[in-house]
Amino acid sequence: DLTDTDEKHNRDLPQLVPVRILLNDKPAIQKPTLPQKKNISEYLKQRPTEILQDDAVMYVSPYTTLGDVLVSCLPDLFKVDDDVPDCNAHYSIQGVQPSLTTTIVDLWRSLCHPDHFLYVIVATQ
Repeated sequence: DLTDTDEKHNRDLPQLVPVRILLNDKPAIQKPTLPQKKNISEYLKQRPTEILQDDAVMYVSPYTTLGDVLVSCLPDLFKVDDDVPDCNAHYSIQGVQPSLTTTIVDLWRSLCHPDHFLYVIVATQ
């Protein structure tokens, strides 16, 4: 049953993902982030998970992505065009530049610091 799977997966998710964004030499932007945009069951009822676009199938995630976080914190540097984030700055996490469509929970689980924050470094040109 899809609902049972969703409930089990929701129990495995943290309530909030602690994120700190370091932009150039400015003070850190600290943002506790929800791991999901919406409840998965409600999300699947509202819109399909696959969208046909230019003869390609794109997966639309109900989970918060790195792009979602950067667009909400730094709207002048990161914009969303056709549901795909676009950036005007260089960003990295632990020296790696992951895709903006990577879920924030996956990044946090694999790349968070010992203080449990996920540090995102953003540098403008």
